[in-house]
Amino acid sequence: MGNLERVVGDYGIEQGFPLSKTESGTQPDRIAVIGAGPAGLTCAYQLARLGYTVRVFEASPKPGGLLRYGIPRFRLPEHVLDAEIARIEALGVSIECNKPVETGIAWDEWTHDYDAVFVAIGAGKSKLLGIPGEEYENVWAATEFLHAMTDRSRVDIGQNAVVIGGGNAAMDAARVCRRAGAEATLVYHRTAREMPAMEAEVQRAREEGVQFQYLMKPVGIAREEGQTVVKCQQTRVGELDASGRGSPVPVDGEVLLLDASIVVLAVGQKPDTAGLCRCLWTDERSANDAQGRTSVAGVYAGGDVLGAASVANAIAQGNRGARAIHRDLRGISEPVGETGSRGAQRVSKERMNRGWFPWKSRKADALLMDVGGSGWDGVQGEAQRCMSCGVCFDCGHCWSLCGEGAIVRSLIQGQPCTFKAAVCQGCGKCSEQCPCGGIEME
Repeated sequence: MGNLERVVGDYGIEQGFPLSKTESGTQPDRIAVIGAGPAGLTCAYQLARLGYTVRVFEASPKPGGLLRYGIPRFRLPEHVLDAEIARIEALGVSIECNKPVETGIAWDEWTHDYDAVFVAIGAGKSKLLGIPGEEYENVWAATEFLHAMTDRSRVDIGQNAVVIGGGNAAMDAARVCRRAGAEATLVYHRTAREMPAMEAEVQRAREEGVQFQYLMKPVGIAREEGQTVVKCQQTRVGELDASGRGSPVPVDGEVLLLDASIVVLAVGQKPDTAGLCRCLWTDERSANDAQGRTSVAGVYAGGDVLGAASVANAIAQGNRGARAIHRDLRGISEPVGETGSRGAQRVSKERMNRGWFPWKSRKADALLMDVGGSGWDGVQGEAQRCMSCGVCFDCGHCWSLCGEGAIVRSLIQGQPCTFKAAVCQGCGKCSEQCPCGGIEME
């Protein structure tokens, strides 16, 4: 999962490829970004490409946010993160660390000094279960635990780790414990099908020896004869709740006791908005429109502070915020409907004509990562499996089927075909036979 992107990214770092700007000139506006996590860095990167002067303020000693302090090193090596951030700084982005947001911040001061502000403070505060025993010193919130482990702090994991939760952070915490030599048991109060973690992450945790206890809800953490014990109540799946999943209902009389040298609570995070003006927030989520604009003019938000839920979503919100800032500062009207980088609308597999494509099996992860040997053949072969969903790749099928000459092929290889609407008879053959579903009749 993501290995093609990783290979290309690693190759770009190894070869020293610089990031490029999309605009040749510079913009007169100054932008402040609060938070150097995935959303903040992405927003800064995209604005710098457009020629803006961007200054990023980060509370931690180093930039990266969740990427540095919440993702284990075996998933994201620190030297890769440092190299990618250095490429962003090379575009002219200024990153100032150890700069936390002041309590009671006045947004009029920020918007006086900067033409726009993008808030990407993340969700650094861990949620608790509200059960007895959470105050014990060997009970950790997942964010603090992963931070301590990635920051090379000494954490006494011991021999029996119990991780409570079912998301990607829970999988990371359990795998970190296993790699430290402990037995790891993950407790989740719903079924395996309802776990929010990505299936690939769950599978990797299983492969590394993590044990799973489903339909078990922790109700207390106690000390018995010097040993920490997690008391769990068995549950069953009830009616659907607000999350769209079955609500866990306790089963009377069914209790599980788990010995634990360390307990990690991976039950979610929330933003720390203590230093931010309350007019920006509603129920711990920013009051914003679809493009990241907040209720304060000139202030935008994105990332986990809006409940991004994943690094990919945070990056998408950073991109979205940069586009909104650029449009507002340059007076560009909002486009009707968001499209991909080449103007492609999202298409379903039903619109694809997969009969045009020869079957090619997926390459094993190990082959893709072996780029020093024969791996490049695997990388190229895997890339060729792409069916260019919704985007014309100049296959020429529509052109050969059109008897009216309504379709014009470009003389430049790889450029999409164009259409002569006045000549088209509306037979629909091109739309029906387009391999990638890139032609839609109107």
